[in-house]
Amino acid sequence: MSLEFSPDGKTIASVPLDKTLTIWDTVKIWDAVTGKTIQTLKGHKYKVNSVEFSPDGKTIASASSDGTVRIWDVATGKLIQILLGHYSVKFSPDGKIIASASFDNTVRIWDILTGTSIQTLKGHQGNVYSVVFSPDAKTIASASADNTVKIWDTQTGKPIQTLKGHQGRVTSVVFSPNGNTIASASSDKTVKIWNWDFDDLVEKGCERFREHLANNPKKLEELKVCQNPEILAKAASTLVKQGEESAKNGDYKGAVEKFREAKEWNSKLDINPEERAKMKK
Repeated sequence: MSLEFSPDGKTIASVPLDKTLTIWDTVKIWDAVTGKTIQTLKGHKYKVNSVEFSPDGKTIASASSDGTVRIWDVATGKLIQILLGHYSVKFSPDGKIIASASFDNTVRIWDILTGTSIQTLKGHQGNVYSVVFSPDAKTIASASADNTVKIWDTQTGKPIQTLKGHQGRVTSVVFSPNGNTIASASSDKTVKIWNWDFDDLVEKGCERFREHLANNPKKLEELKVCQNPEILAKAASTLVKQGEESAKNGDYKGAVEKFREAKEWNSKLDINPEERAKMKK
């Protein structure tokens, strides 16, 4: 059985050992006289594995072994969306997207309003049992039968790091409230605690590839997280060289674009893009 409190603590969603999802009023559950049921949500074709309230408490997502995630309206019990193919589910902190895990070795990101799949995160070599957003929603952690926890960049859908150490399948993963620590539980009968600081990791990665990014402005343009004044100034010099080369080759328009971008990245550059392009012809 799975249990989940609503954000306001007034209701509980429970998953009994049948094909229904039942929402209980917490006060009345514990009242020995009534124990009243508020809603019974029916529709899944097989057992429900997990249930999750949205951050505002207005909707519930339930994930089933029938291969669907269903989104329900708490007040009315009405089915809102059916998302196909996945087993476990978590809302993002803002409630606008959800992440789901599946036995097809992937994690999917869904738009909660449209029910469309935004991204599919591929990289695990085994079933994915658990998925969770970091408190700032910048990253997602997933736990898998391949004995690892993977950390993903929410924006790009790319894996950032793989946490290895468990000797059995990893069945559950959670972030600490500040997002700097991850706990993972495994069939190897251990719970491991991992130190995790996304911003620190990004900073170290940007520093490691600073010269490469400075010499490859296109790559730096894609990695906005690495765009600090120092590296932008170095990359601006590269853009100026590229602009001069374009001008020499007769690409006046391309040269002007390079010089303009260089000035945007380094306001101290004393050049007129149009004049500079003409001079280098």
